[in-house]
Amino acid sequence: MKRLWALLSVASLSLSLSACGSDDAKDNNATPSASSSTTETVSAEECMNSVNVTSDGMPKVNTKGETPVIDFTGATQPEDVRLSLIEEGKGEKSSGDGSVKVNYVGYVWGSTEAFDSSFARGTEATFSLTNVIPGFTCAFNNRSVGDKFIVSIPARYGYGPSGGNESAGIGEKDTIVFYVELLGIIDSDAVGEKSAQRVTQDNDLPVTITGGIGEVVTDVTVKEGQTEPKETKVIVIAKGSGEPLKDGDTALISIFATSWDGTQKYSTYKTGDENVAKNVGVQSIPVGSAGVEGLVDVPRGSRVLLLDPAREADEASGQTASPASANVLDIVE
Repeated sequence: MKRLWALLSVASLSLSLSACGSDDAKDNNATPSASSSTTETVSAEECMNSVNVTSDGMPKVNTKGETPVIDFTGATQPEDVRLSLIEEGKGEKSSGDGSVKVNYVGYVWGSTEAFDSSFARGTEATFSLTNVIPGFTCAFNNRSVGDKFIVSIPARYGYGPSGGNESAGIGEKDTIVFYVELLGIIDSDAVGEKSAQRVTQDNDLPVTITGGIGEVVTDVTVKEGQTEPKETKVIVIAKGSGEPLKDGDTALISIFATSWDGTQKYSTYKTGDENVAKNVGVQSIPVGSAGVEGLVDVPRGSRVLLLDPAREADEASGQTASPASANVLDIVE
């Protein structure tokens, strides 16, 4: 379970605002993710309703090339979280939680080189707003699908609390600026298709799942007498009608996971259960990566059960010991 949880964590970081070795972005891990604080800790709620929507003092953006370029000529660095709306969308509004699908490019204020760009990678990014820096989360409050905007985030709401991001060239006191195109919104409790075709019956599964096909999973329990898995195995519970996943694709999943003995549980859903560790929001995982090879050829919209064996600690690879686990995954369309 730890391996899948770690994969989810890494995936949500590496696919949300982090460079992946593109020619137009530094090779770094620049994800505006929550981290332990070395200075004052702040939350998204502190700026959620006080984002200053104005173009005053803000930089411009040139979107004519393949990768948008932010121009700081004549701009004055603001002290607040400031958002300049370039184009207003007409779609669904975001509340600042759940997950969003975007294209973006990020700069340190005044820099002539982007530290990250989904445009340069040629791949749109989908990520949970619970996994990014507070300033980025609150920038999406009340934004509409189709919006194009520039947001300036001071260090207090960016990397300041984590002491900067040296690998990305972001200092502890640096303001960072993003140009963002909001392409879509995904509810934090998104599930697979309700009409997905049942492939494996409940009686044939080694677990009991609370939550039907196309419904939020609120609990997963290993049935008595079931033998721990010795290797990773994917069981398709219900097959969706979406495109089959290919090696290298990004899958959006909701998950409820339990250790084989039931002492540890994890969910991306808002279960309301204090005993379940939560990372609310749909997560992105790279199909074909270690632990999820079995998702190749599974259609989007499906529900699957992923069984993962116990893992011993391995200092060479950095792997920590983890128990055997059962993981119910809804592959979101």
